[in-house]
Amino acid sequence: MMNKMIWITLFMIILSTNNTKVHAQEVLLENETEDLYDVPKTGKNRQQYSHFYSSYGAHVQIEPTEGLKTNPLLSYQFQLGFRQKFKISGLYAMGLDYAITWDRYRIVQDDANIFPDNLTHKKEMFGQNALKLGYYNRFNFDFKRGDHIGKYLDLGIWGNWVFMSKYVQWDEYENPVNGATRSKTTFRGINYDEPFQWGLQARLGFNRYVLFGSYRMSETFKDTYADLDPGRLLIGFEISAF
Repeated sequence: MMNKMIWITLFMIILSTNNTKVHAQEVLLENETEDLYDVPKTGKNRQQYSHFYSSYGAHVQIEPTEGLKTNPLLSYQFQLGFRQKFKISGLYAMGLDYAITWDRYRIVQDDANIFPDNLTHKKEMFGQNALKLGYYNRFNFDFKRGDHIGKYLDLGIWGNWVFMSKYVQWDEYENPVNGATRSKTTFRGINYDEPFQWGLQARLGFNRYVLFGSYRMSETFKDTYADLDPGRLLIGFEISAF
């Protein structure tokens, strides 16, 4: 009887040990399987993706206003930004843009110019620096693109807060003034421009390379210069850092 009990006890110990090993092996195998088939949530064609970008565009006056004409070849915007994308489906995503912009408008010198006065100078420039927030809807053209940005169309809206503006004039003199033949004068603390602006935007993207167009709906100036506009349309290109 005693021997029988000993054999039963040994059998139970061995069985218990084997069950523990099998159970541990099953849990380990299950964990490894989950890690193996876990799909990343971040990536170019994943649920979320973010990257930096830079852009350059030309300010264009569709209908130059009498009293203020700008040169589109010398009027530009440079932008540095950070973009977030949230994928909804294979063909649609939405996202946000955060950027800082530098806008410069080169004023044409002619007798009709009244901004900010009717004096003629060698050169005149009006500039603004702003913080930008944008929202966009993205429509992808290639469904089977793998983990790539692909070809897409963005349609969205943006808003700016102008935190710095300036007006600069350059002059040259036939007869030296205070011993100088050239001068550059910068005016800051300007109070005749609108601090908040907004507009519509569209982008046509090919992976990291983008062509874009933007149209400002709000006014640039107020008070005396409310009827003048240096250019609502912005056309340019963008390069993403990824």
